Amino acid sequence: MMSKMGILEIAAGGLAGAVFSFLFVISSRLVSVVTNLLATISEQGQLGPNK
Repeated sequence: MMSKMGILEIAAGGLAGAVFSFLFVISSRLVSVVTNLLATISEQGQLGPNK
């Protein structure tokens, strides 16, 4: 299947994979950081309607 594709299509697929991987790692780290911050704030009692 790959032999029927040209060099530009293969390069575009590789670039798309690299960009997706980069964005996936960044977004998962962002979710992790926000979760930890919310847990810390919640533990200190600064989160919720009864501050």
